[in-house]
Parts: sequence; structure tokens; C-alpha cells
Amino acid sequence: MHPGPIGPTVEPPCECSCGEVTKYAAVIAEALALGIEEGPCLFAPLTPSGKRPSLWCHGRSMNVSRAVWTLAFGDAGELHVLHTCGEGAAGCIRLAHLYLGTPRHNIEDAMADRAGFLAEQSV
Repeated sequence: MHPGPIGPTVEPPCECSCGEVTKYAAVIAEALALGIEEGPCLFAPLTPSGKRPSLWCHGRSMNVSRAVWTLAFGDAGELHVLHTCGEGAAGCIRLAHLYLGTPRHNIEDAMADRAGFLAEQSV
């Protein structure tokens, strides 16, 4: 890593674990630029297998919504990054839709999202 300009140390940009940095950099930059402004979901592209991408951010691997939270607000520690929109599995990274919760909240959130999805499919 080069020393960079004199002043505070800036961490190198986060990199996607699959090496496709630019694929996620633009959407993460957009999420950060929107800040906590309300609006529709903002989706990060899913991996070819249909999963949320994992990125290297602040020296560790994390899913893209956690990376966006970390870049905007700092490390969430042991808490989980949850979604008010119910679109976490689909890759929503809009900051206004993210909040922190315990592992129990994460399970409850996932169950509620799945119940809502199943109800929509039965209509």
C-alpha cells in the first residue's frame, strides 16, 4: 500500500471477494450518496448463483448490506444488519432500509419476510 497524501490514513477501497470490484463499487457509492433518504430499494447485483455478494471491507469478509452499513456508520460489532423492506435476500442496500438487530431479531425478521413471501405466492 502506498503512503498516500499526508494526513489521516485512508483505508484502501473495499474489494469484492470474487475480484469484481467495479461490479459493486458503483452501487455501493450510490447507496452511500443517497444516505438515509427514503425511497425504493436499491439492489446490489446478486452472484451468478443468486446469492448476495460478499465483499472484503475493513479487513474482513461481509455481505454487501453490512459493508454499506460499515462504510456509512462504522462497524456494527456483533449486531446484524437487517432490512425494514423485507428485501435483504434480494440484495437491497439502501441505507434507509437498514437497521441493526440482535441474532434473534435477524431470525424473526427472516421468518416474517418468508411468511410474507409465501402469502404473496399463494394469492
